[in-house]
Amino acid sequence: MQIRIDEANRLRIIDAEGRTLLDNLDVRLEYPGELHNRLWLSAAGTWKLSQCGEVTVAQCDNAKLECRQEGDGLLVRTTFTNTTGVRLRAMYRLIVLGGHWRGTIDRCLYNEFSSFNGNYCNEMQSTVQTVRLIPDQTVTGADNVAFIDTAGTQVLFGFATYERYFPSISVTHEGVLAASQDMEMHPLEPGESIIGDWLYLGTCAGIPRGLCDFADLVARQMQVQLKPWDMPAGHCSWYYYLNTVSEKTVIENMTALAADREKLPIRYIQIDDGWFREPGDWEPNDKFPRGMKAIADDIRAQGYLPGIWLLPFTAARTSQLFKDHPDWFVKNWKDDEIYGTPSLDFSVPAVREHTRKLFHKLSHEWGFRYIKLDGVICNLAPGRHSDPHWTALMNLREGYRVLRSAVTEDTFILGCTSPLVPSAGLVDGMRVSCDIFERWQSVKDVFMSVFKRYYYHKRFFINDADCLIIRTAENEDRECRRLCVRIAVEIQTYVTAMAASGGILMLSDKMPLLSRDQIDMLSKLFPLNTEVAIPLDLMESNVPGVLDLGKRGHTRIVALINWTDVTRDLQVGINRGHVFEFWTQRYLGLCDHRIRHTLGPRASALFFITDEAPAAVVGVDDCLCPTIGQEYRDGVLTASFIKPGEKATVATVREVQRCEGGQLRPLETATGHLYEVTADEGARMFRITLKP
Repeated sequence: MQIRIDEANRLRIIDAEGRTLLDNLDVRLEYPGELHNRLWLSAAGTWKLSQCGEVTVAQCDNAKLECRQEGDGLLVRTTFTNTTGVRLRAMYRLIVLGGHWRGTIDRCLYNEFSSFNGNYCNEMQSTVQTVRLIPDQTVTGADNVAFIDTAGTQVLFGFATYERYFPSISVTHEGVLAASQDMEMHPLEPGESIIGDWLYLGTCAGIPRGLCDFADLVARQMQVQLKPWDMPAGHCSWYYYLNTVSEKTVIENMTALAADREKLPIRYIQIDDGWFREPGDWEPNDKFPRGMKAIADDIRAQGYLPGIWLLPFTAARTSQLFKDHPDWFVKNWKDDEIYGTPSLDFSVPAVREHTRKLFHKLSHEWGFRYIKLDGVICNLAPGRHSDPHWTALMNLREGYRVLRSAVTEDTFILGCTSPLVPSAGLVDGMRVSCDIFERWQSVKDVFMSVFKRYYYHKRFFINDADCLIIRTAENEDRECRRLCVRIAVEIQTYVTAMAASGGILMLSDKMPLLSRDQIDMLSKLFPLNTEVAIPLDLMESNVPGVLDLGKRGHTRIVALINWTDVTRDLQVGINRGHVFEFWTQRYLGLCDHRIRHTLGPRASALFFITDEAPAAVVGVDDCLCPTIGQEYRDGVLTASFIKPGEKATVATVREVQRCEGGQLRPLETATGHLYEVTADEGARMFRITLKP
């Protein structure tokens, strides 16, 4: 793509063949006039093009666009200068790029806004919508949009950096595009310039894969460097006890988990909300009488790593911190009163130093190695900071940098209710969904977001789909603060979806009350899947249900989920291979081209599709996402067991002559030969020899 000027002095973007993709390009600044009027300053004067290395510069009197080709698209950065000669006392927003797409838009995927404390952004509770547009319809959201026009062109349009201002994106059915940034009512002096973030516009062969490439581009632009973490798994106190957590409840759950360590090899024990005096005064309350270092030491003594929860960007108005340091908080624009919910101002050196000391204590002194940071967007303020050029987004990023620098290298930082992409590379993990509640609908709501934010995973941070809760009424007592009503089929789908998420796994039941069957179900999530599923129906379904978990060795794994309340037929295209369904432990034979499967309401299926061979392990009974090590050569199949006592299903074209390392049992099948191999005690692999 390239930027060009037409004969009428208008900017347009063309493709490699010289065809116009976006024309009537527009740059504008919106600001308040008298009596609540909204006024615009548009790009003025004659546009001129120049070249500076790989960057093409389009410039007029008060605006400049820097453009750089990137793959099948174009990166654009806008600078707007106040050439009016007068001070603009406040700014609403800057349209960094607008224009008319070459055709009408059929459908799009976009992030709705969340609104907290004067901020509008994309955070975990923002829904991600897939919509088919109708005439005169406009959708406006945050960060980026993916759309398909009526000619079938698949397009990605969104911000590639997040340094100073929260962004928004809008598209219309008629093809009008606009990308803007919220100026937060900052003034603009005569001759002063605003520099926007880099914006990307590009086409792709398919949006599900194209969004992954787009995320890679954003990660490069933001210089994201993720640590090579083992996927976190643990227990979180929140969804059973809420803020009634205590030393006693932490130890009870840890003891039960330790007794099932082989089945549930989790790493973290995380203490959630309820351990402290009040926000801002981060010292233990009466429920932790020995202090937080003592309970952290207890957790370590059991072979786990301790985790803790807090609100890093605020303090309660009744806290001692707030009373002692009212000057540490973001103010209103017109007076010195605190802006909305108190927001710590990280442009103040003393706030940075206070935060360093707090997080040094949590990590170095108390010993916590998993820190969950909550209430983030609720406690940022787009008001007046000590540094007059500071913004809420800058406050977010500086706060994360400060606390990250204060903890040990092996401390995992999880963001929660945080602006999502602006936090890329600054936290290790990120909640990407709304909270999980007691009913089926919350499972659907959670994974509507998780499966549409798949491309964030291990590019911006590790995705967190919130906790896994499998209890029913039989597993609850008087301490339970969330009374779950999900039934068996819904829980199975919940577990399937959690496996497909590929991210953090935090259990949140009262572990001593779970049955052996429930512990066995949880154990099937281990070893953890660490690769996020690609939603193949991303642009066809508002809650994706055709999920490609990718290939592990010779086996591709696909999940089908019926999120509706009626029976549905779902299908997925495959290459020829053995097909095995995990939950029913059924071998479906060799299949060509496509799997078609009927699912009841709220039900799921998990398929293993294994490359065709004279002998192959086609399924196992104890792991939802296994990597099955196997090799067939000269009439001999050699395969590895994943867990002690595992049962593997093996399909062969001829009868088996002998089996070493496991007990062999023939199974009924309509074609070929099918066997179940149960691991001998201590066996880590088995070998099957076929009859000549």
